[in-house]
Amino acid sequence: MSIDQFALRTAIANAIGYFTSVWFPTYGVTFLKHFPLPPNQEFNFLLGNYILVPAPLVGYLSYKLIINEQDPKRRYFLNFFLVVVSCYLTLPFCLPIPNYWILSVPICFAIITTAAIVIHDHEPNLDYINDPSISEPVKLTKIGLEYDIWFKLFLAILTGYSVVAVSYYAKVPEFAGLMTETRYEHWNLFSSFVFAICLNTIVFLGTVCLEFIERIVSIKDAVGKIKKQDDVAQSEQPREIA
Repeated sequence: MSIDQFALRTAIANAIGYFTSVWFPTYGVTFLKHFPLPPNQEFNFLLGNYILVPAPLVGYLSYKLIINEQDPKRRYFLNFFLVVVSCYLTLPFCLPIPNYWILSVPICFAIITTAAIVIHDHEPNLDYINDPSISEPVKLTKIGLEYDIWFKLFLAILTGYSVVAVSYYAKVPEFAGLMTETRYEHWNLFSSFVFAICLNTIVFLGTVCLEFIERIVSIKDAVGKIKKQDDVAQSEQPREIA
């Protein structure tokens, strides 16, 4: 049985999303001595190292979901639900409560991987390139419009993500400064946030961006196929006349 490469990439991305969401509240704040906590609460990591064990399970369940669920809408919902709920189940074991990192970060990863599934399910319909009743100029016009739509959508999403990521990164030093009192704590908190941003960006590039690139490349390949068909047709014309 062959491995579905898209399902595997998405499963790994979801596992990374779980790891990032749970890792920071478990380990990333252990060095903070002056972290502002609610009254009568302290950092308490009841599960210790075991809290990261479900990460491979999240990836496995994601893979099975993507390859087995046939209803697209259910697949989108269940993927989002799996990532978010698997992280939310760790909330009682990651004090203080509420832990806003775990409440927000899983949603970011779930949106990205769910968007990748949506893009994967909407492949461009290029069957008309093999239709002999459609002329080459019409085929090239249609495929040109298809290319423009996918390329501009890709640029829009890439630009939007970049703006959000850069804006968030610019706020990290200020945010870290409000939550720490020593240079050591500030540097460690800043590094943890940057690490999380980098992992999120890797997931974005390896899922959403890669799906867009595959669609754009397939359209460009189709253009080459149309031109090749036209060259073959022109080379056969003299023979028909003769």
